[in-house]
Amino acid sequence: MKKTLLLLLFIPLMSFGQTKFEYYESGAIKTKQNYVDGKLQGEGILYFESGAVSMKANYVDDKLQGEAIRYYESGTIRAKSNWFGGKLQGEMIAYYESGTIRAKGNYVGGIKDGKRIRYNKSGEVVDEVNYVDGKPQKN
Repeated sequence: MKKTLLLLLFIPLMSFGQTKFEYYESGAIKTKQNYVDGKLQGEGILYFESGAVSMKANYVDDKLQGEAIRYYESGTIRAKSNWFGGKLQGEMIAYYESGTIRAKGNYVGGIKDGKRIRYNKSGEVVDEVNYVDGKPQKN
């Protein structure tokens, strides 16, 4: 009896998660996201209307956290980025649909910082720009 009463006292303090879905007019799934106490938590998945995954990302308290991956409708990776507290943090890499790197750069607190390199579809460097606090630097 005491254990049951103790459990009943703690139930109102517990948070319960809920998975929410959005759908296209066609009925195909558009988003699958988890919420706890009304905030995005955990993995969120966005879909193309075809059903292919468009993006996978993790959330903590409504903010992107950790690695986010965007996809082309074909399923190949379009971009990989890292997030901390809802801001880009670290390296971001964008790809052509062929899988060749299109661009890569670094972010600190959501601001470009360091070298950004763009490539053509053959993988050759098109240009390089160095950023300091979000501002391009002259060579």
